[in-house]
Amino acid sequence: MLKNYFKIAIRNLLKNKAFSLINILGLSIGMAACIFILLWVQDELSFDTYHEKADRIYRLITRDQTDAADGSARVGAPWGPAMQQDYPEVADFVRFRYTGRSLVRYDDKTAFEEGGLFADSTIFNIFSFPLLKGNPETALTEPNSIVITEPLAKKYFGDENPIGKRLNFDAEFDLLVTGVMAEVPKNSHFRFNYLISFVTHRAWYVTEWQMRNYHVYLLLEEGVQAAELESKFSGFIDKYLMGDDAPYSHNIHLQPLTGIHLHSKLFREFEANGDITYVYIFSLIALFIMLIACINFMNLSTARSARRAREVGVRKVAGASRWQLIRQFLSESLFLSILALMLAVGIVELLLPVFNDLAAKSLEIDLSGSMFILAALGIIALSVGFISGVYPAFFLSAFQPVAILKSSINIKTSNRSMLRKVLVIGQFTITIALLIGAGIIYQQLDFMKNKKLGFNKEQVVILRMEEDKVSDQYQLIRSELLQQPGVVDVAASSALPGRGDWGMPFLYESEGEQQRFSSRVMIIDENYLQTFEINLKDGRNFSADLASDISGSYLINETAARGFGWENPVGKLIERPTRRGDDGNWVYESGEIVGVVQDFHFRSMHQEISPMIMWFAPESFYFLSIRVQPENIAGTLSGIENTWSKFESLRPFEFFFLDEVFESQYRSEERLGQLFAIFSVLAVFIACLGLFGLVSFMAEQRVKEIGIRKVLGASVAGLFVLLSKEYSKWVILANIIAWPVAYYTMNYWLADFAYRIDIAWWIFPAAGGMAFIIALATVSYQAIRAAVANPVDALRYE
Repeated sequence: MLKNYFKIAIRNLLKNKAFSLINILGLSIGMAACIFILLWVQDELSFDTYHEKADRIYRLITRDQTDAADGSARVGAPWGPAMQQDYPEVADFVRFRYTGRSLVRYDDKTAFEEGGLFADSTIFNIFSFPLLKGNPETALTEPNSIVITEPLAKKYFGDENPIGKRLNFDAEFDLLVTGVMAEVPKNSHFRFNYLISFVTHRAWYVTEWQMRNYHVYLLLEEGVQAAELESKFSGFIDKYLMGDDAPYSHNIHLQPLTGIHLHSKLFREFEANGDITYVYIFSLIALFIMLIACINFMNLSTARSARRAREVGVRKVAGASRWQLIRQFLSESLFLSILALMLAVGIVELLLPVFNDLAAKSLEIDLSGSMFILAALGIIALSVGFISGVYPAFFLSAFQPVAILKSSINIKTSNRSMLRKVLVIGQFTITIALLIGAGIIYQQLDFMKNKKLGFNKEQVVILRMEEDKVSDQYQLIRSELLQQPGVVDVAASSALPGRGDWGMPFLYESEGEQQRFSSRVMIIDENYLQTFEINLKDGRNFSADLASDISGSYLINETAARGFGWENPVGKLIERPTRRGDDGNWVYESGEIVGVVQDFHFRSMHQEISPMIMWFAPESFYFLSIRVQPENIAGTLSGIENTWSKFESLRPFEFFFLDEVFESQYRSEERLGQLFAIFSVLAVFIACLGLFGLVSFMAEQRVKEIGIRKVLGASVAGLFVLLSKEYSKWVILANIIAWPVAYYTMNYWLADFAYRIDIAWWIFPAAGGMAFIIALATVSYQAIRAAVANPVDALRYE
């Protein structure tokens, strides 16, 4: 019996090639888009879940105004050991700190390496980073020990066994390779290329409670509730952090490991995290695209079903029971939907590399990891096939064969027609909403890229001053660089706009009382403002000729000036904490505000401009900023390299452009915007594909009517309006529904940006008009084709 059903399904498939192709193609494209999105969503939700103890690992974070409105992902180094000592609920801890960029050498192989971390030896007890070679218990217990990832081992040692070999860092010290581990999975919220034992790290602030420079993770004992442990932290603050002179305030929290990637936007994250909002948005897009594809499939399946009424009559006369007919119709519909699913999987396999490039992912379809996706789509395919086959199966199979064959049954189609209208309106509602969303995302990205930042980021070359001897000779380097053709100006700083600033509390007098003021800080030289073209609003700039300006004077931005509450802040004194005194208390140094600069964006558009305080301290310069002319940049860079090599002979010449730093802040939104646009276009294509098939069917059904109208004098234009006006009304109604839905959704998305566009009114009629034109163009082909057909052929039909 099943074999017979299969033969009939194939026969009907070949008999109605156009409808079958439209049906299968539309559904398969919808399913393929759905698979792509679900693979992306699955990857986003999988971050850090591969750790065996993931449900017990928490990150220590602080939330206060010193670092950012959302808080800081870093705490002090002593916090981890103290937590384990004071709270029996804490089974273990591990601390991380970036090593910075280092020049690594082994034999004749030399390269800059980034992505290194100092780490406690407990890392392998807490995180599931299995060692391929070495002992996890002892690999990071001794000073000057290093564990490298397998790719790094291949790079420097080839097929040699790295264990026991030594890597030279910065031509200063050697590290003994004690372990090789697999590359860190891409679905980890932090990744690294090598780990150096924490006991190797000898920075002075390792013992400083207030210097928040470390990511600290705790492993809780089994059964411990994080909220209960967190409620005890006030005692920890009182014991270690709340002296009268403490410059930093603290509000300590535990952040679950598996919630970091999608739910954390703290200052000083390891790297840019994802956003749960995009998971929701793309899940909805997958649902919408699948709905559009399913609507097409059901519309065309039900539209064609009435044409098989005579077939039902003949089969009943031949002895077929009603249940046999039901099974036949359902099996045919299920066969088509399963065929579409198979084609969808093939499309995904073919285009997955392209999708990975767009999404910056390494997704793949494997039966073990993606089984739930294929199972979900299998259920969808079966559901769509079943629902699409219900009408012909149960409605047509109920007719009496004699009535059907005598054509005495009037198959009422009003309910079916109304259902098709509702489904098509739903399709275009979703499509128009997606088009509006894509347009608003593009406008916001364009706004962020082109908004005036308060400084000029173009044609600024950045060099890192990694050696003390280089920074000590800064003035000489600057002098020689300015002699190079194409170099406009040169400045030095501890940080760059978009990278490297940090938070610090200040003290100031107000109404006779000492007040605390938290601000972002940056160290700059006297050339910084002119190099970056930052406007000085009041007062003066720093001067290298004034001894009092070296670490003793301050420039503040307009936001800081408003925060202090002074009408004229120039000449006012503020104090900053500098070090611990002999008595263990903090020492504050006073300095004068000498100038106020115009607000400039030193972070992304996601955050509002914060207070910024800058001072002049040549010993703390880490970046060299060189403004160059736009002409002959290659020649200018060659001249800069020649100058740089005179002062830095050991390290290769490396640079980057400042505008790249700012663009990288929006790379995630840019990729997501591209994906959104692509899936919106796919939604439009699938909707139009279904509309094309539906119009073709309707034109075919009305072929006699069209012939008679032409014989009676109807014009081609009149027939075109007749066939297309109904669909035009559907699209107009879809616009009315889609506009408020799209406005509410995109307004919610824009709320995540501190600086955002106002949604322009014209984008709604523009998207609606585009959908209308596309729909009209889709309808036009079949409408005109039917209108210009020879009426004689139409009247001979059947």
